[in-house]
Amino acid sequence: MILMLLALLAQVPASEAESLVRELGDDLLEVRDRAEARLFALGAPAFPALRNALKSPDAEVRLRAALLLEVVERTDRERAHDAEQMKELLQWRLTPEAEKNPGTSTTKGARFDVGATSFKGGWIVTTRSTNYLARRSDQGPGQGLFEFDIRGIAGSDGKDLVVERCGRCSPGKVYVKSPAGPLKVRLTGSQVWFSPYTLEFQDPQDGKRKRVGNFTIEVAWPNLGVTSERGFPSEWTRSMGASFESVLKERVGLNAEILEGRTIG
Repeated sequence: MILMLLALLAQVPASEAESLVRELGDDLLEVRDRAEARLFALGAPAFPALRNALKSPDAEVRLRAALLLEVVERTDRERAHDAEQMKELLQWRLTPEAEKNPGTSTTKGARFDVGATSFKGGWIVTTRSTNYLARRSDQGPGQGLFEFDIRGIAGSDGKDLVVERCGRCSPGKVYVKSPAGPLKVRLTGSQVWFSPYTLEFQDPQDGKRKRVGNFTIEVAWPNLGVTSERGFPSEWTRSMGASFESVLKERVGLNAEILEGRTIG
């Protein structure tokens, strides 16, 4: 019975995908757009229905299905790539013994070590963070962006305490006035990490493009143009770095000019 139930559950996305593909040709634009968004969210289970849609007599269905298939397949590959990259980083950076220490808590990609020191009838709460997904410790490409803040601190009675901060040392250090007893520290934050991709342009002529995530990389020799469908903070650019390295293979034609193989910085 359990195996039959699992088989039925596996069939649900496929049948839903077939229904959604039919809606790609609906008379109402909002129905077509909604079906397209849902097919993208389904991901891999939508592949068979989308491939069948490429043979549809409806030109609108064929066009939308072709575009969706390209995006969904690429996104699926990128998710697998990113998961493998994250796995490698965590294997390299994780410290299982440190995670067992009192006052230590972890998220998927970071560790927080919290301690308290008595001071003038209260406590200085110190939080040290370790970014497991940083590829390097200094500023520059690969470090990513990582920040956190103290969302609140509760005393032994469960009630929130008044958190006093300073401009230079917070959120790493804050002060709360509370008698002796356990403190519960709540943290909030964000983390951006970088998953490296190697892109190879077999014929690097001007205008050739490749996609990674929301980014489009276009050859405009001797530059590479990078554009994004979504806006992103300017500090990301500083963190990623604004340069690239490429290797031009021997006797490769570029802009109708034959160049010898050399490394370009």
